Amino acid sequence: MFLELVERTVAGHGWSCLAYCLMTTHFHLVVKTAEPNLDVGMQRLLSTYATRLHERRGTRGPVFGGRYGAVLVCSDAQLIEVLRYVALNPVRGGLCAQPSRWRWSSHRALAGETLTGFVAVADVHRHIAGITGRRGADGYVAVVREAVGAGQVEHDPSLCASPPVPEARRALADLLLEGDLRAVAVAHYEHGYSLRRIARELDVSVSTLSRRLRRAKGDATQRV
Repeated sequence: MFLELVERTVAGHGWSCLAYCLMTTHFHLVVKTAEPNLDVGMQRLLSTYATRLHERRGTRGPVFGGRYGAVLVCSDAQLIEVLRYVALNPVRGGLCAQPSRWRWSSHRALAGETLTGFVAVADVHRHIAGITGRRGADGYVAVVREAVGAGQVEHDPSLCASPPVPEARRALADLLLEGDLRAVAVAHYEHGYSLRRIARELDVSVSTLSRRLRRAKGDATQRV
C-alpha cells in the first residue's frame, strides 16, 4: 500500500524517483523534483498513508515520529554515496545478507533483476555513467559493490537473504512433517528462499520438497 502511494505521489507531483528503501521503522526516498513541491508531496504521502492505515487497523493517533527529514544532494560524489546508502541500508541493519535479497527497495530494479516499476532506472544509470563511465545495470552494481566488497552483491537467485532463525526452522520442519506446506510455500515464493536452502534446513531432499510443493499447489488448484 505504501509503495502504491509513493508511486502516485511521484507521478502526481512530477518527481523522478531514483531510489527507495522501506525499513522496519523508517523509509528512504531519493527523488528529483522539477518544481519546489517536495513538502507538499511528502505531506500528502504521509497523511494519506496514515489515514489508510488507521482505517485498516481501526486505530488513531500519529503514525510517524515527526516531520520527515530532507537532505539536498549537491554533488556527483554525494549522489553515489546516497545510492549506496539506500541499497545497503537493510544489509547494515542486519535484515539481509545482500541488498538483492531485500524485496522492499529499488536495488533489484536498478541492478536489472526485476521490472522497474516507478523507479527512474534509466536516469540513475545515466547519472552513474556520466559520473563513473560505467553503464547500465552493471555500472550500478559495480558502484554498490565497491562500498561493501564483491561478495556482498549477488545476482544468483538461488541465494537466500539469510538463514532461517532456529524458531523458523523448527516451525517449517514441524509443518512439513505434518504435510502442511504453507510455510514452505511462503518462504519460497514470497520471500525468495531457494528450495535447496529450505531442503537443507529441513534435512530433506530438494526433489522431495519440490514434489510435495507441486502436489500441494495442484491440490489447491483443484479446490478452487
